[in-house]
Order: sequence, then C-alpha cells, then structure tokens
Amino acid sequence: MEATTMTRPGFSRECLIVLVLLASFILPSANLMAQNRLFVSPSEEERVLNAEQQQKYRFLEQQLTSARIDLVRIGDLLPALRRRTLPINLPGRLMEFSAEPTHVQYYSPDHYIWNGRLLAGSGRIALVNNQGAFTGIIQLDGQWYKIEPLGRGMHALITVDMTRLPSGDDTPPGGQGEGKQTRAHKASGGNKNIEILVLYTDAAEDAVGDIAGTAALAVNDASVAYANSAITSSQLSIDLVGTSNISLQESDDISDDVMDLADDTEANSRRDSFWGDVVILLTDGDYGGGNIFGIAKEIEADEDNAFAIVEADHATVNFTFAHELGHLQGGHHQQCSVYNRTGCDDAAGNAHGYGWTIGGGEYSWTIMHQLGRPGDPIQYFSNPSVSSNGNATGTTQNNVAQKIRDTASSMADFRLATDSARL
Repeated sequence: MEATTMTRPGFSRECLIVLVLLASFILPSANLMAQNRLFVSPSEEERVLNAEQQQKYRFLEQQLTSARIDLVRIGDLLPALRRRTLPINLPGRLMEFSAEPTHVQYYSPDHYIWNGRLLAGSGRIALVNNQGAFTGIIQLDGQWYKIEPLGRGMHALITVDMTRLPSGDDTPPGGQGEGKQTRAHKASGGNKNIEILVLYTDAAEDAVGDIAGTAALAVNDASVAYANSAITSSQLSIDLVGTSNISLQESDDISDDVMDLADDTEANSRRDSFWGDVVILLTDGDYGGGNIFGIAKEIEADEDNAFAIVEADHATVNFTFAHELGHLQGGHHQQCSVYNRTGCDDAAGNAHGYGWTIGGGEYSWTIMHQLGRPGDPIQYFSNPSVSSNGNATGTTQNNVAQKIRDTASSMADFRLATDSARL
C-alpha cells in the first residue's frame, strides 16, 4: 500500500504558498507600521550630532520652558495621512495615541500643514512639513510638546514645563486704538483677507529649528482658532504673506521694542514691499525676566499701529501668536470679575476673553484669557454660541469672536496692492 500525506481539506501546499505571498504584499510589516508612526527612534549613529545640530540642540535645551528633550526622527507619514489616521507614539508614554485630520493644507509631499484632533483623551496636533523639516505642537490632556528640526532628518521633541509659563502683563502700551485706516486706499470690494507679514531677528532665527516653519505654524494656529470659534472664511481669512529677516536690535523691554518696531524704517519698508496688513516680529528677548512672551502695540490697532512682538520659541505655546493678533483685532483680556490679576481688563464692551472651572481645581480658558491658573488653554476665541466639551466658550459679555468679525474688513484694507505691484 502506498503511503499517503494527510492535508487539511481545502488547503494544499500550493495554496498555502500563495496565501503567504499575498500576506507579504497586503499586510504591512512591523517595520513599515513603525515608519508610519509619527516618531521613529534614531540609530546610535544618528544620535551623534554634528556641530550645527549640537548648537541648535543647546539653544532648545536652554529655553525657559524646556523640561525634557528626546531625539527623534519623523516617520514616513504620507501613508498614515492618506489613511486619515496618524499614530502618535510619544517617548516615555506607554499608551499610543491616534489623531484624525481637521484642517489640512497640502502643497506637495514635502510641503504641507496638517492639523488633527486626538481620538483618545483631550488634545490636538499641528504639523508643518517644510521640505522634510517638521515644526509642530502636540497638546495632550494639559501637557504640551514641541517638535523642532535639528537638520539631517533629526528632530527634537520638547516636553514643555507648564509651570514656567509667563505670568507677566502684556497690556499693549498704545492702549485702545480706533481700528481705522490712516491713508487713502482703493475700494476693497468687501475684502476680508488679512495678510500677515512675519519679520524675525537674528536671535529669533537661532532660537528655533526652522524660523519659516515657526511662522507658518503660528499663523496656522490662529486660522484654526477662527474656524473653531465659528468665524467663517467668508467673514475672515488670514494668509502668511511673507517671512523676512530684519536687523532690529532687541532690548530687555518689550514695550520699547514694539514701539521701535512700528517706527523702524526697515520694518515699514518690508511691510510696503509685501503689502502686509499686520506685522508681527519674532524675537528671542528675555522680556520681563522670562515672564512676557509677546505684546501688541495697540488693542484694535489702526493702520499705523498694527504691529506686535512674539518670542519665537513660544509663538505656538499657549497660542501666544494668536493672542497678540487677537489684541490687534480688538480682543481684550478677561474682566477682573472673571479672573482678577494684573492685566485683567474691565474696559467697556464684550470683546473679552473667558474661562471657567472644569472641576478638580482645573480651569479652561480661551485665547484672550490670561494664563495663571492650573488647566489648559483651548484653541478658541470666546463665543457664547460655541461650546467646548459641553461648556459655552463665552457669554454675552465675553465674545471676542464677534469683535474679530467686526474689525476684519477694516484691517484687511490696511494694505491693498494693485495687481502690477503685488509680489
């Protein structure tokens, strides 16, 4: 009798080989899945930084709010982004998080801005890819992380020390403006697009991994805040019209610096060249002993006073850039009855920031509210018609979103270029 080989019904050896081959093409390998995650652990060779990388690393390490820095590479994100789910594997955290897109600006595979919300916990992520150099922010359950490029594919993931956030007063030295144009312009035809020119000092460029990425991320954060606050693109949109270096020397007095900025010949020449409605200068000044990260020249600024200063290394932490832009658009701090501290603002009108208790001694607040309480700022301007986690983000007396809508047309007309003069 001939010997026979027993096989399971329906599974020949040839069929098994075919299934294995199919699986190799269909199922992603562990290495591929790792590449699709946000962070990839660098090799020992990559951890040996060259002189330029070491200099950037030291600048980031010395920043006031840097609690911890992890060296990382950014994975191949495009497959994950196409799946509309980005796995986020933060070093030091056992649990992995995922984010889904909320606002995306895609220009090319190595140039895009990606905003997402976390699917577990409370938080968000914003990434700017500038030719493979990633600048980003992660906000997760009250903890913030910054992503800064170091060069040659290496990045620094910075855990922000939330206890070292500023407690100083950023009240604009120019006080309350009138939000008016100060020279003749051609008719705008209902223009509500505000063009922001970001200038930066040499010191600011040294303070971050990619100054262009920092500027793009800061403007993006403000734009997303408008959308979150029910300010539609037909009511207001903002664009980064340019990023340019100037030779203005920083001092240790931010109020003096913003006054000098508004009078600076070079800054105004760049503004005229780029047709910037608003000018925001990124610096690296040690203002107020590290207690002030930004200042606007005026609240509801007129055309000649639409200038602000923001420290580059904190432009996107706690929405500093959006906060100072909000001042220029007419936004005030919270009333003293909401939170009484130096800089609270009992000015008439309803264009005030807002905050509320969320339990357990924690507090939540909108962008124009001052810092100072345990809790987490949210990417909203106060608006009683918009809720966050079941809480109204404003009241009838705290509605910065409406003020921003009201000032949009005037501010968008601060600079209007003819087609032939437009850069």
